[in-house]
Amino acid sequence: MDLYCICPVCGQEIIAKEEIIACPNCKQSFDIHSAKQKNHFNNHIEKKKRDCRNFFLNQQFQDVIYFAEDILKEEPNNMLYRYYLCIASSKNKSSVQKDFLRFQNYTGTDEEINEVFWYLIEQKDRFPLEYLKEFLTFYHADSKYLDILSKDEPEKEKKIEKELKETLFSMIPIINTSTKLSSNKQDGIFFIGIAVVLGLIFWLIGHFFVPKYIIYPSFIFLMIFPCVFLACGITRIVFKRKNKLYQLLFFILLFYIVTFIVTIPYHSSGFFSSLGKHFISIFTSPYDFVKNLIKHIEEIPIE
Repeated sequence: MDLYCICPVCGQEIIAKEEIIACPNCKQSFDIHSAKQKNHFNNHIEKKKRDCRNFFLNQQFQDVIYFAEDILKEEPNNMLYRYYLCIASSKNKSSVQKDFLRFQNYTGTDEEINEVFWYLIEQKDRFPLEYLKEFLTFYHADSKYLDILSKDEPEKEKKIEKELKETLFSMIPIINTSTKLSSNKQDGIFFIGIAVVLGLIFWLIGHFFVPKYIIYPSFIFLMIFPCVFLACGITRIVFKRKNKLYQLLFFILLFYIVTFIVTIPYHSSGFFSSLGKHFISIFTSPYDFVKNLIKHIEEIPIE
């Protein structure tokens, strides 16, 4: 049976083939014995946790709720995933936040608990102050945590807060190597690159190989896939996450703009009148394509 291990830095599942492993995700190298070894059939909870963290970092809260609830069925008192669920489902409801801070039987690894403390510092203003103090006191948090909540000496509190966050930051792999923004940006750039390449290829095909009598509707068809990728890429870069509604809206807008630009040489009227005609042509392009093709075939002389 294959032996799998979990990267201690980013949580990526890796098949252990050598003593020294290079993680394909975070590029960190580590000794196999320093990793958390898992049987292939027992690592499902680790995968769920990693997916839940990634969704949380990318603010895909519906997915966070789904995975957090699933994880809590197996680890009902896990502090980190109760925190994720609290943030994802509360929408600033103080009652949900108070329930999270009141609970006094949390479990979790040191890394998971430190991650919760990091978030509590980062977002301390969104939690009820008294409940937050009680929570930190109960879990024997460093007295510095209470110092930054006192609000008596702002400059001193900022300095302490910075020190605490830096200390916790180095202890939390998921934040230390977070792809919260970079993964979406990289995906967005990748999709835009595909869109540009496809757009160029399809434009060359349309310009050099498509007959003139069907070139206008053909360009409209050819630009569909490039615009799909372009919309996906821009959505990830602008909104830092996937969103089907935004992707659809961006696709409609971009599809109109891109097809209008590539068909400019074939417009038969002025710029402003062409805007309206092109909008109509998008919807009539299948009919225009078939009509012009049939018309051309009928005009071919029969020998």
